[in-house]
Amino acid sequence: MARLVLAVLFIGILVLAGLAVVRTVRGGIAAVDQGKGLDMAENGMLPKIAYVLLIALILYVVLWGS
Repeated sequence: MARLVLAVLFIGILVLAGLAVVRTVRGGIAAVDQGKGLDMAENGMLPKIAYVLLIALILYVVLWGS
């Protein structure tokens, strides 16, 4: 039961992080349409991608390592 709660918690965090990345990508696309924000590091996109990948790695290790 505890593993299920932990898995649901990590999946929820992963979904929230994914939503943050989607919002950033949509904002970045809108900025590119306006001719600004062409650098991914400028608008904080790279740290958000790294955060989502880190959460995915943690989820993988917790679910398959236990």
